[in-house]
Amino acid sequence: MTMTVESGVLLRDMISEAAKVGLALSCSPYWWGLTIGGMISTGAHGSSTWVGSYVHDYVIGLRIVTPASADEGYARVRLLDNNHPDLKATKLSLRVLGIISQVHLATQATTLGKEHEFGDIVWYPYQRKALYRHDDRVSSNVSGDGLNDLIGLRSFSIPDIELARASEDTQEVTGDAFGKCIRAKVQTSEFKIAGFGFTNDGNLFTGYPVVGYQNRLQSSGNCINSSLGDLTTACIWDSRIKGNFIYNSAISLPLSKVKKFIEDVQKLRDLVPQAFCTLELQNGIEIRSRSALTPRLFEDIIEEVEQMAVFKYGGLPHWGKNCNVAFIGAINKFKHANEFLKVKERYDPSGLFSSKWTNQILGLDQSGVTIVKDGCALDGLCICSDDSHCAPEKGYVCRPGRIYTNARVCTRISSNQFIDI
Repeated sequence: MTMTVESGVLLRDMISEAAKVGLALSCSPYWWGLTIGGMISTGAHGSSTWVGSYVHDYVIGLRIVTPASADEGYARVRLLDNNHPDLKATKLSLRVLGIISQVHLATQATTLGKEHEFGDIVWYPYQRKALYRHDDRVSSNVSGDGLNDLIGLRSFSIPDIELARASEDTQEVTGDAFGKCIRAKVQTSEFKIAGFGFTNDGNLFTGYPVVGYQNRLQSSGNCINSSLGDLTTACIWDSRIKGNFIYNSAISLPLSKVKKFIEDVQKLRDLVPQAFCTLELQNGIEIRSRSALTPRLFEDIIEEVEQMAVFKYGGLPHWGKNCNVAFIGAINKFKHANEFLKVKERYDPSGLFSSKWTNQILGLDQSGVTIVKDGCALDGLCICSDDSHCAPEKGYVCRPGRIYTNARVCTRISSNQFIDI
């Protein structure tokens, strides 16, 4: 069955409408505040190990507005169906092809089923624990009214958010690694007890399995309705307040290389256990590290894990996330890149929908994605090759990685060592 959706419709509203007629996307992102056009432009997805987990996997046609000559009214509306040779390029448009105004999706009935269709793994290296979650389809006549209200995507009072940020700032400034580890363990335990936001009946979590419909279980994000206007509640990352600083790298690794990557991370963890207190690795591979200041307390460890994933193991960056470094040479990792660029040239020959940044990540701007200046490595703009790319005045200098020695990372040294250098 199919459905047609305007590109500006939120994921929340689309899955809700689909559910009314017994339909569902197999997988979708956790955050339901994304628009359909936005998901297509960034390659947003659910599980990264299941074929069919990307939203664009279900696109069978779309309408896109591209630039045109004055004789054509400066705009051309293109209707692409599943047989059109350009559909593959437009399904992951990176927004450089034009404005997607409407999307046709093929949806699947809730009665279909496959074993462990959605796999979610969160690894906490410091705690030496991994959380596995399997989502399976069941017949639509199985009772259940489960709800996913993911804790991190809920609304919180602004004073509480700012207090948490102040605590993070203090721990970073004082180098309180022990305190960060304790906080991370407590938070993980609290989330586990609370079912990470799942409830069996929309109100209480009484245990697994949680049974319900996809539109209530896959995505969430109630903080999208937060009342920032009257300064009461907000999403924890809202930049309009001094909220949590959330750093998130998203890099996909080939399954054939995941084992070796994990082994390298374990070796690094064993050398510097506390560096992994607030580091989470999810699916393949989202690196989540929360801190409040630049440079971060274990800056070198985070940089080494990122460079290891991107360069040693050939990881692919999520187009909608990551700093500049993750995009170095990224376009060369896609075998159909040239075909995409040919479509781009036909649809937008004047580059109206392009920018210096999109030209850089697509390899069209020979200046590359790196920006070399003082402190650039701390901001993810470059890989350090000189101490000035870090923060030598704060004791952070450029050094090789501990396990992946080809990495160049900003390492914190003691003041005495700094004087000797």
